[in-house]
Amino acid sequence: MESNYYKIVLPNPADATLVNALGPVGDYSSSDNWTRLLYAGDTQGNLWKFDFTKDAPWKASAETNSALGLSGFTLIEMMVVVALVAILGTIAVPGFRDLLLNQRLASNTSDFVAALSLARAEAMKRSQKVALEPIDDDWSNGWEVAMTVGNEREVLRTFDGLRTGVVVDTSSTTGGLKQALAYDANGFLSSKAAGCLTLKAETGRRSSIVLAMSGRPKLCDPDKSGDCASSGSTTCRAVAS
Repeated sequence: MESNYYKIVLPNPADATLVNALGPVGDYSSSDNWTRLLYAGDTQGNLWKFDFTKDAPWKASAETNSALGLSGFTLIEMMVVVALVAILGTIAVPGFRDLLLNQRLASNTSDFVAALSLARAEAMKRSQKVALEPIDDDWSNGWEVAMTVGNEREVLRTFDGLRTGVVVDTSSTTGGLKQALAYDANGFLSSKAAGCLTLKAETGRRSSIVLAMSGRPKLCDPDKSGDCASSGSTTCRAVAS
């Protein structure tokens, strides 16, 4: 097919080594609103003409859109789409919210176990007592791994508090995990420090961290192993430290 675009070279063009590109296109329509010619300049100083008189020109009108099979949405179609989106949103949003809350529970549980492992490792490395303490006596505010050097308290690391939708299940929290605990130089806990901390999401799912005197944490599912199950329960999972 014969080309319908032409390059018109202007005098004194720009540097030919420049990367070439077309600028904005000018639309020159006739009195009947048919577009037959388009003009555009390029970055090298040339003018390009696009001629649509030989092939199928187009007209910016509803008649042309109809001929090309182009149409918009009817009001009824739009209402059906909106209704479907609303129904899908009603189904999907609660499920997504539960997933998000359960992920927050898992994240907070992981952070607490990491804090226990850090406190135990630092106590053995430094050969001195290292504590895990709630900020302002409330685990919800976060917790700190700290030790006392001379008369000064040194914070080794601070962990963020419980995320929105996750709380401490006080009815299933026992021993030193009610307030604070400390590891000795051998990585052990006192008998009073051993215990259990249970976190609960608004979805109802719970996660328990169980500590024996050995100081090694285990994760338990209270709904399977029972509230604050023994760390020897077969449904509890040991955490590598």
